Amino acid sequence: MGTLNLDGIKGYINANKDVIVSKIVALADSTKYLQVQNGVTTDTSIHGLITEITVQDGKGCGFTADGSQTVTDRKLEPAFLKVNHEYCPKDFLNTYKHYETQVAMGKSPLPLEEALIQDVLVSIANENEHLIWSGSKASGDLMDGLTTLINKDGEVTTLTKSGTVYERVVELYKNIKDKRMVAVLSAPLYRELVMELVEKNLYHYNTQEGEEMVLTFPGTNFKVYGIEGIKDTDTNIYGLIWEETFVGMDNADNASQFDLFWSSDDRVYKLVVEWALAVNYMFSEKIIVVKNA
Repeated sequence: MGTLNLDGIKGYINANKDVIVSKIVALADSTKYLQVQNGVTTDTSIHGLITEITVQDGKGCGFTADGSQTVTDRKLEPAFLKVNHEYCPKDFLNTYKHYETQVAMGKSPLPLEEALIQDVLVSIANENEHLIWSGSKASGDLMDGLTTLINKDGEVTTLTKSGTVYERVVELYKNIKDKRMVAVLSAPLYRELVMELVEKNLYHYNTQEGEEMVLTFPGTNFKVYGIEGIKDTDTNIYGLIWEETFVGMDNADNASQFDLFWSSDDRVYKLVVEWALAVNYMFSEKIIVVKNA
């Protein structure tokens, strides 16, 4: 009969620490779309360039300066987050016996130590996904997410449109300011949109291979994304540009940690996870919000 020694988990962490730490933020679903800025351990600038030119009549001589270039300076302001967890070895004895049997029968693909750590990472990823999009200091979160920042930004374009999700996506599409713009909405709204497309017999929309909630709006090359991190109750549809939307993290030094150690005082193993997280976008004037009237 097997016995449980959580030193195996500690050994797994030590052997795979770089990979584990890199996943603390990266496992959040949305990070594959956002621009990732690493090494964010203090307020960090993201600079954008807005260029306006005036084409002049070139028939005559002379020089008249016209047009402008403006460098924007927005900040990634990191929140420093942590998870503290403890494991009592005695609590795991029955679990370990069961798990050991499952592994022997080929029904569990991962060793227990890897499965435990993976579960912690998935839980952190889910929380990060929430914070990236819907975090709200006013509601008790440790940072403001993208939708919170957008909804309190007086310089974004706000449209009001009653009707179906389909009609509101059309309203966004008619008002896009940059061909790179995409539509971003909550997962329930995305599913509602899919059902509306089915009802309209618009089966020729294209989904993105390997993605559960990404489609190309019928008749266009306009991408629509369903985001789990946006609150189910959020009825807004957001138009933004992935290339100008940032998530800041730190996997480079002491701001990110993943450590398991034995506490002789408590006779338990203690897990400490610490990381930094921040979000922002480059240009307010390039973002559109379609609100449901």
